[in-house]
Amino acid sequence: MVYMKELVALFYEYIQLKT
Repeated sequence: MVYMKELVALFYEYIQLKT
């Protein structure tokens, strides 16, 4: 699924922001 890739990218960006 394509939206999964978008979700993963957003998830990683969120983690980088938290650290």
